Amino acid sequence: MVTLAVIPARGGSTRIPGKNKRLLNGKPLVAWTIEAALKALTIDVVLVSSDDPEIIALAREFGAQCLGPRERLSDGFAAASEVTLYEAERFTELTGEEPQVLVQLLPTCPFRSAVSIDLFVESHLETGLTLISASQAVGANLWWAATVDDAGRPNMLHADAFGLRSQDLPPLLTPSGAVWVGSYLTVKEANSFYTSDYRLKEISWREAFDIDTLEEFDLAESLAGGID
Repeated sequence: MVTLAVIPARGGSTRIPGKNKRLLNGKPLVAWTIEAALKALTIDVVLVSSDDPEIIALAREFGAQCLGPRERLSDGFAAASEVTLYEAERFTELTGEEPQVLVQLLPTCPFRSAVSIDLFVESHLETGLTLISASQAVGANLWWAATVDDAGRPNMLHADAFGLRSQDLPPLLTPSGAVWVGSYLTVKEANSFYTSDYRLKEISWREAFDIDTLEEFDLAESLAGGID
């Protein structure tokens, strides 16, 4: 049985140029995820997928495997799951061995731990379910979220919760790219980790932290400074 972890790390980024190569506390962003995956006891192969030769070189430097530059699915519109499946198919063609378990780890979530990766894989093996990491929002109550029109008028997304005390409302989870795991065949059939049997599995907000903007990168620098 092969458990394959894929780290999709394209070279382009609109909001943070060269994001996956950018140094976070002195280490390339993509390296944080590589190191966690390599420490995970349940992962057999750690594979970085990229269209960028510099990212491929960095990935190999930090101990991950690469199958060469990705020639398609490299724009900002390609879903991460499509990239992960593409690399799993390339892995099967090159090795003749089809993975049983497929794990997707986004490099923009640098703080997920090897322990959490192992817990997700072990839980998948026990239940057979597809698992997607999720966390509760920090510093905001999503029950009180609203869209706002051009005149500034709010449209409450959960109008029935407006005015209730936060402690009287159930927690809300938002998906994070930290750890996604499922059966390769099931994910392949659905062409997504959002399979018919997927579940959200909670992790801490820190491990779920996803970097999309320069402000979030600056915050990640502060968080990284407290990690040994």
